[in-house]
Amino acid sequence: MVMVKQLKNRLEKILIEGRLKQRGITATLDSEDVFLRLQRSYNGVPEYGYDDFSTWKRAALRTLYMLEDFDLRTNGLKILDAGCGKGMLGVLIHSYGHDIDLVDFEDWRDDRAKPLPFYNLPLEDLSPIQSEQYDFICSFNSFEHVVDPAAALDELIRICKPGGKIYLDFGPLYRGPWGLHAYRTLKMPYPQFLFSEAYIQTKLNELGINDLGRDSDQLQPLNKWRYADFVTLWENNPKVECNFQNRMRNEQYLSIILRYSRAFQGRGLSYIDLTTQGIQVLLRKI
Repeated sequence: MVMVKQLKNRLEKILIEGRLKQRGITATLDSEDVFLRLQRSYNGVPEYGYDDFSTWKRAALRTLYMLEDFDLRTNGLKILDAGCGKGMLGVLIHSYGHDIDLVDFEDWRDDRAKPLPFYNLPLEDLSPIQSEQYDFICSFNSFEHVVDPAAALDELIRICKPGGKIYLDFGPLYRGPWGLHAYRTLKMPYPQFLFSEAYIQTKLNELGINDLGRDSDQLQPLNKWRYADFVTLWENNPKVECNFQNRMRNEQYLSIILRYSRAFQGRGLSYIDLTTQGIQVLLRKI
């Protein structure tokens, strides 16, 4: 069964790559009938969870992962959570025995995280933080949102100690199936290509937006960088070396690309673009 699925994915990949290369006018599907059919055919993404237990559990899993895999068991390290969100990762890292600071462009911390040092700053400009402060910097689900990832990485490198490490774990990327970050309103994958921006905005206005556990009048900002753009960013940076990187894939929705291939043509898309869910990378400052 596994081999049959692999062969099916391989065939679909070949077909998709061929169709993406075809010349033709991009044709979006701005039709109420098509929208409703797709909306009813998919379930979006499971609820992420912003309640007290969900944020604690997510932080606990991330803390265990970092302590075990990144040699952070010796306490007393200086750590930064960049794009901290609720800040619960900081609570658990601090309880282990590390000295942790939090930074985010908006302050929506859990009350449990508010005793920790916090910088209300965009990652692109951390100038209030002195250089070479941190042994380890982590960032979860933020780098697809920062306006200028290159400036943000430069800042993280600046405030990291020589020999210190920077771990980035983020997604979904814009060109992946859920890259618009609208999946609680628009249930189908790839709405950013299936429909025009004007049609999408009309539907968001009509159906409402709920994100980060709250109602909003707009989607989160997205830099729309490709997987290859991010890889080039750190591979070409002389100040860091890449200890490992992982492309998180999502190949569940290849059939919708084949069925509506004209919506994907003429955009310069690649198979890797469309199937990259996110990125994990560990960098060491030289």
